Amino acid sequence: MQTRPRPTPALSIGDLIWQAFFSPAEGLSNAARQQPIGWAIAFIVVIPFIYALVAWTPHKSFFDAPWKDALLVAVIASLSFLIYSAAIHWISRLLGGQGSYLGLFSALGFAFIPPALFHFLIVNLTKPMGDFGGVLKGLGDIGSFVWGLVLEVIAVREAHGLSTLRAIGVLVIFWGVIFGLLILLSDLLGRLLALFILLDRIPILAMFCILLAILALTLWLPWLPGRR
Repeated sequence: MQTRPRPTPALSIGDLIWQAFFSPAEGLSNAARQQPIGWAIAFIVVIPFIYALVAWTPHKSFFDAPWKDALLVAVIASLSFLIYSAAIHWISRLLGGQGSYLGLFSALGFAFIPPALFHFLIVNLTKPMGDFGGVLKGLGDIGSFVWGLVLEVIAVREAHGLSTLRAIGVLVIFWGVIFGLLILLSDLLGRLLALFILLDRIPILAMFCILLAILALTLWLPWLPGRR
């Protein structure tokens, strides 16, 4: 008599985070399979909020209180992540990906943790070191950026069952489109930046967040549970 294979037990959030650091292919594959959406959202919101709160300085502030700046950063980071993850999912499907959007969202959320925490530590550890600390911070920035790209490629590959080359292609297409749009719209963006500097920043920031929200919903809604 043939026995049915036992389902793979769900891992704890601590185990998933540990694997994201030290065994990323396995960890991000498990995150895509388990789909801990709530935790992925929490990481995307809380980590930028804490980072902005700690890094707050009065002369770089939009508002008069650090928590207001941190809240703005968390909102923009969350909306940007929704847009990014949905766009990556669309491109992955076009290149033959078979995974779900929620699986990719979860994998990308956990892929965000290691480089973000590493960058946070580097910034705070190098602050008292003067010029030498500035050099170390620059190297740390490069390292966290490259680490983040590698983890994103792994997340796309594991969540959608793509080859490594196709997963790289997904990110190349996305950033190629972004840079192309920036070049095409450079004049318009320059005028908007000048307007932002001249006028009251608060209404313009609110409009920017609303536009991000509309774009996020447009890209994200087709991948809600129950849809492809």
